[in-house]
Amino acid sequence: MKRSILTMMLALMAMLSMQAQTITGKWITHIVDEEAEEMVSHILVFEGNLMRQAMFGMSSMEGVGDISIAVTVPAQDYTPGSKVLNFRFDPTQAEMQLQGVDFIDEIKNVIKENPAKEEQLKQIVFDALNKNKQQMAQEGLLSGNYTVVSATDTKLVLKDPEGESMTFIRPE
Repeated sequence: MKRSILTMMLALMAMLSMQAQTITGKWITHIVDEEAEEMVSHILVFEGNLMRQAMFGMSSMEGVGDISIAVTVPAQDYTPGSKVLNFRFDPTQAEMQLQGVDFIDEIKNVIKENPAKEEQLKQIVFDALNKNKQQMAQEGLLSGNYTVVSATDTKLVLKDPEGESMTFIRPE
């Protein structure tokens, strides 16, 4: 009898420890707006007592082509094991990187004739977008208190301040 109770207790403890997974590591979620022809990916990274976030976006820019950018903010402290994550950042510290540009055919033809133009054109696109990096960070990055609803080895579910759920997966 004692042995079976001990076995059941050990099994329960093992099950509980399997359910209480850590959020340490990298997480990603994708939001696709087919109507606007845009995709935004949110990346969260938890290391030690620091959490980082980044946003990657792909969009079509009229007269230019398809562009992809990344917006990041500095890491911030968090308490490992906490059920509430307080995402706060100073948007003036946001950084933007131009990840790539797939120019429209007319621009590609100009670049074929004068390859030096490609870097100039990418700089023009970067400068135009970089002016709005603070606004992109404010509107696109997570901000406020998010509740950890569940965390497994492969899935992290957060509830935003308005009560909406966001599901993140671990990238392979």
